Amino acid sequence: MMKLATAAAYCDLSVDTFKRLNPPKAVPLRPGGIERYDRKAIDAWLDKLSGVKAERVRTASVWSDVAA
Repeated sequence: MMKLATAAAYCDLSVDTFKRLNPPKAVPLRPGGIERYDRKAIDAWLDKLSGVKAERVRTASVWSDVAA
């Protein structure tokens, strides 16, 4: 989980540009408290912006198929 400035830097953007591009919503960690950005949500958002299909995550069932 990243602060706004960290999430913007992760994307190599200024905070203003990051906010203008409508990134994924920040996750509130407590009512009225701080918000953080999820790295995986940002990665998926960047993939969508670039037109790249997100990589599929291997699940336990996929690995059991390989082992069989």
